[in-house]
Amino acid sequence: LWTSYYPDGKVWSKTNFKGGINDGESTSFYPNGKVHYSGFYKEGEKTGEWQTFDSTGTLYNRVDFDLKKSQ
Repeated sequence: LWTSYYPDGKVWSKTNFKGGINDGESTSFYPNGKVHYSGFYKEGEKTGEWQTFDSTGTLYNRVDFDLKKSQ
């Protein structure tokens, strides 16, 4: 798990790595602590549904990367 921080010490992002490659859950946060986006990687590739939120926490976009790969 790799955690990045804003200059004020609040969490900016958390991403899992395996062998130096994105693998597992990845979440990014706004400075107010609300989730900006979240999703999963598998062997460096985005997989499954990724969700993006506005700074108030309202979901405004979903992308299913498994569907995109099959098209």
